[in-house]
Amino acid sequence: MLSRSRRGCSLLVVMLGTALAAPQALLAATPKDILENVPADAWGFLMIGSLDGIDAKAAKLGETLGLPIPPQVSNMALGTLGIGEEVDRKSPICAVMMDAQKFASADKAAVLIIPASNPKGLLEKLQGSEGTDGVTKCTVMGEPAFASVKGKMVILGPDQDCVTKVAKSSKMLGEKIAKARMAVIEKSDIYLSVSLGAVATTYKDMWMPMMQMMTAPTDPEGKSVKQISKAVTEVSALDIAINLDDAGFGFKILIDAVENSDLQKLLGDEKSTSNPLLAGLPKETYLLTMGSMASHSEHAAKFSSQTPISDLMRMVQMEGLDAKSVETLDKEIFAIQKMIKHYAVSVAALPDGADGIFGVTLVAETDSAKDFVDRVRKAYQTAWKVTNDEDVATIKEAITHKADAETIADNKVDTITFDMQKLSELEEGAEDDLKDVHTVLGKECVLRFGPGGDKHVVFTWGGGKDRFESVCTALKAKGDMLSSDKGITELSEQLPSPRVSEGFIAVDNILQTIKKAMKAVGEEEEFPFEVPTINAPLAGSTTVQDNVMRIDFVVPMKLIKAGKEAYDKYAATAAEEDFDEEGDDTGDEGATADEDAGGEETDETAGDDEGGDSEDEKGDEPKGDDGADDE
Repeated sequence: MLSRSRRGCSLLVVMLGTALAAPQALLAATPKDILENVPADAWGFLMIGSLDGIDAKAAKLGETLGLPIPPQVSNMALGTLGIGEEVDRKSPICAVMMDAQKFASADKAAVLIIPASNPKGLLEKLQGSEGTDGVTKCTVMGEPAFASVKGKMVILGPDQDCVTKVAKSSKMLGEKIAKARMAVIEKSDIYLSVSLGAVATTYKDMWMPMMQMMTAPTDPEGKSVKQISKAVTEVSALDIAINLDDAGFGFKILIDAVENSDLQKLLGDEKSTSNPLLAGLPKETYLLTMGSMASHSEHAAKFSSQTPISDLMRMVQMEGLDAKSVETLDKEIFAIQKMIKHYAVSVAALPDGADGIFGVTLVAETDSAKDFVDRVRKAYQTAWKVTNDEDVATIKEAITHKADAETIADNKVDTITFDMQKLSELEEGAEDDLKDVHTVLGKECVLRFGPGGDKHVVFTWGGGKDRFESVCTALKAKGDMLSSDKGITELSEQLPSPRVSEGFIAVDNILQTIKKAMKAVGEEEEFPFEVPTINAPLAGSTTVQDNVMRIDFVVPMKLIKAGKEAYDKYAATAAEEDFDEEGDDTGDEGATADEDAGGEETDETAGDDEGGDSEDEKGDEPKGDDGADDE
């Protein structure tokens, strides 16, 4: 059976190769045209934008990065088949997977939809012969195959029943696919779609028991498994899209929910905006940052836990829990979450001379900053009551909260101070690392939080009072905003708008800061390569369009090039060092060989001395210094 499955998969690969063989059609088909031939009940499909497009992108990538990519990579799938010239290279090619259970196996449930300028000629190349019910018998690499023609499309597969099903289906995916998905398909080089709900429902008896077994210790009632099952089975389609252009590499995930399902209602409740989601963050050398709108859907409880603290305590098996305090803390956390309308957070590298190397900032927008701070204070006090564990009590002694401890930018600010000396005493050997901890996190070790105005609350770690004040200034739109950073601005234009959330990761800043930290703590090993400042961050966002959740990731070409150049330099340096080491080893081996040879001569000489044949013994004149040295 395994052999038949492998032959079936090989046959599909060869069939895809058929699509890679031919010239351009006079009028290229569109992705929508292809989907008009994909049954609505298909389990999924894989679409390649166009063969000429793939070749062009591969050539461009090879030229840009100096990679040895051969021309017309699409033809590599053909091998030595020598299939004809009837396939349209400018049109998409699509592999379709039908219900594998109905057709007994995955290989039998798969077909290819190939746009052809001359379908009849294509069948002739496949040694097509007369068939029945509009299906032609073919041969591909000695294996039987079947084909059906619909207009300019050739439907090709290893199973006659599956080919017939696809060819004669009346309800097609192209008629019902969401506009948001179609818009992404049209701009993608590769697009994979899986009808996750249908597949998960079919094989539910296989994966559900495994999930229940894995979560049983921490979730004996199986609530989390039920929530996961509900979420998965309500996903109509899970899509992955890939595209490459001059701007960089794009990767997208799309989630389309079942019509009128709770998941669709949850996605519909997401809030989006075209305004900067990083609003309130000051401009600084960020390592990573993100901003998001906050939504509070009544449907969320059907997919996620409403008792996160209780679940966490159960997971870590915390001892001495006070059930009432845990329940109260759960409620406080949810109350705080519901008060947030928008938030932005960043992790940044502090400037030279600052107390510490890293700093963290969180800004939350709410209806009342005062009420929000009061809620945070209450949650903090409750958190220390959830357990009477002695270790927790010891930790509490090293952490001090003081309300209204400071006044910054006309705002009363709370402080939570961490005594790192006391905390280091809790773990054996930790005191030795205390100096390094202070170098990286700062000697102050204070978390500040308080109002940044009537409707904003600010949390900062690192940078002292000045940094907290800079955030308050940014909230008043009087200072440089992080959202105005050139790299962030350029990448933002490549993300959809409006959006629910956005995030940026500055790879260059991260590596430079790691290098700085290594030097600051006295690390002997040097950072392996130089890191230039390129200001081209990794970018990502989420949005909801037509009730379809869309998640975007962008890797800018500038970053790809810089990574390739850095690797080339590192590889060249490593090769030189390896060569030098090999040379040193060779020299050492030669010296050792000479010493061994010299030793052998000495032994022979000694032997001669013992045998009475030494020239020294035969000579009558006394030995000089050289003779003494030799002896």
